[in-house]
Amino acid sequence: MYTLNLIVIDIDRKNQSEFIGAVRDSGQYENSLFGRIHPTDKLLIWLFGIPMTSDSQYEMLWEILAEGADGYIFVIDCTQPAAFPEAARLIQIFRQYAPVPFVVAAHGFNTTTHSLKKLIEQLNLPVNTDIMPCIVSDPNSAKAVVQRAFQKILETDEGRILDSICC
Repeated sequence: MYTLNLIVIDIDRKNQSEFIGAVRDSGQYENSLFGRIHPTDKLLIWLFGIPMTSDSQYEMLWEILAEGADGYIFVIDCTQPAAFPEAARLIQIFRQYAPVPFVVAAHGFNTTTHSLKKLIEQLNLPVNTDIMPCIVSDPNSAKAVVQRAFQKILETDEGRILDSICC
């Protein structure tokens, strides 16, 4: 069995916890900071939520977890634009730790009040960044984000090997 590790990053622990809770296999323990998904009998995806705070006490833990990550899911709460600078800082930190594929789950994104282009600018992201509108507590919405993260991993050299083995 092949295992992938996805780190779920959000400054709002509640959104992070709801996202992981929405996608993890049923019957798992109630701790929503980690979960697992078995999309096939040959693949196991672990989701790890990690403590996020502007305090540097967790930064060593962030770096250790990032070293084992196959991809990131950054959950951004679009209803809290005041948090965008901190979110942008965390995205840059993690991308420096390990430059792995990532997607942005834009929780609460509303096309009448938000623009993908503006969100990319506010978060200081490359223009080709995958930003997916998402409702973190909706299993279908959250699973679509995980699926896109998995697809991005398959687009890498290591992912092509994984694709030939288990998918």
